[in-house]
Amino acid sequence: FMLSSLFIFDAGFALLRHLPKGKDWLEPHLDHYFQRLIKLGYSHSVVTLFYSALNVILGVLAILYFQTQGLPALAIAVSSFIPFLLIVIITIQSEGKIQE
Repeated sequence: FMLSSLFIFDAGFALLRHLPKGKDWLEPHLDHYFQRLIKLGYSHSVVTLFYSALNVILGVLAILYFQTQGLPALAIAVSSFIPFLLIVIITIQSEGKIQE
């Protein structure tokens, strides 16, 4: 789950942004965070590299998770949400700078 969590959360949040607009959830849209970063001016290669680096971090966290037990494992599982939160923060801050 950890390795795909970045893309699962991105898709989930994109749908949460898309559905309140009254649109069909199968209708194409540009609400994914990677698309929003590209619209903000980041190149495809920079966004891909950023997502790849975050996936490497998630891979390391997954390995650590399976090597630990108890509270440390829980802490590692919870910390797997940090890469996605980083994407959300960067996107929202960048969108805010453009609107000002």
